[in-house]
Amino acid sequence: MKGKLKKQVGFYSLLFYGVGTILGAGIYVIISEVAETSGSQFPLSFVIASVIAIFAGLSYAELSSRFPLSAGEAVYVDRAFHLKPLNTLVGYAVSLTGIVSASTILKGFHGYLEIFFHSPQWLSITIMVFILAAIAIKGIKESVIIVSIITLLELGGLILVIAYGVPQLSNLPVLIGTWKQEGLNLSIFAGAFIAFFSFVGFEDMVNSSEEVIDAPKNMPRAIIYAIIISTILYFVVSLVCAVSLPIADIAGSKAPLALMIKRYSSLSPMIMGGIALVAILNGALVQMIMVSRMFYGMSNLKIAPKILGSVSPKTGTPIYATLLTASIILILSLSFPLGNLAKATSFIILVVFGLVCAALIKIKLSKKSGGKKAFEVPIYIPILGLVSSVFFLFISLMST
Repeated sequence: MKGKLKKQVGFYSLLFYGVGTILGAGIYVIISEVAETSGSQFPLSFVIASVIAIFAGLSYAELSSRFPLSAGEAVYVDRAFHLKPLNTLVGYAVSLTGIVSASTILKGFHGYLEIFFHSPQWLSITIMVFILAAIAIKGIKESVIIVSIITLLELGGLILVIAYGVPQLSNLPVLIGTWKQEGLNLSIFAGAFIAFFSFVGFEDMVNSSEEVIDAPKNMPRAIIYAIIISTILYFVVSLVCAVSLPIADIAGSKAPLALMIKRYSSLSPMIMGGIALVAILNGALVQMIMVSRMFYGMSNLKIAPKILGSVSPKTGTPIYATLLTASIILILSLSFPLGNLAKATSFIILVVFGLVCAALIKIKLSKKSGGKKAFEVPIYIPILGLVSSVFFLFISLMST
């Protein structure tokens, strides 16, 4: 079954792939957790979190242009520092974040599912893990088509929330007044640490590099556009929610966007519930694909079992790596609470982002430029990415 992945993903498919996974985990699931931590200032937490995402994203964009390979982060660290233990650690850390992210997303899926009917959490999650694994094994082209379609539904759902929330922007002066009274405090940054989880997704894109057509050119553009689109949507949606709903209601809801539709429209909350369900599954599917490709790439780097590098000649996908990924996701999603999973993901990915930014700094300063590149950023970009990652790690320790 040993073989190579097929290049079947174009720019627009890649862009939808990235936007879909970012939005699926973020605004549909984690918004209540951020509101509970930051209070009325939770929209600012999303903005602050986006700063790290932008600096790190630009660093990823250049590195993906230099080294368009699966197991992206492990490859970048390996090319910069040539330390096998370090790139092994990074590879498994990224895999863990993807697994934890998918597990968190699936818990959010169960919350929205309860809008339609009640079922045991273990049953609904187990069924969906099996379905997503089957889709991921079927093929990357089919998976990306499904992701693209669902991403359009996600965008439609968010536009619906914004449309019904815009009239409530008349309450914005009151909200700003509240922000001034509360001032800039640690809770905003603590909320930003959780909100950062919602930007997890653009780094998943680089792990599909070997399946992207003209990856050195298309990958950087897709990463940058995906971050810009998600940042704008996060701020606008969180802002209209903040001026439309009591913070206690947002923080206490398992399906906050469905609550928004219920309060301010004659539409059934089941409409938003249905959109949220497929959006959440979109994010989980992309994470599953990312982790399986990471395992595949790590196998090629000889830092993971050889069997995980096996590719089916029929589907062109790493079946064993996908099955392992699905199994771990299922176990984890049935074991830990949502907030703890999101915080763990944010912490680990911040460490990885710091190392990736440090890798780009090292590569830029070395005499050997390392890899051909179709995209390049000034050296202060990875420096700011490293500094901001370390700062947020400090904030996370201070807030625990």
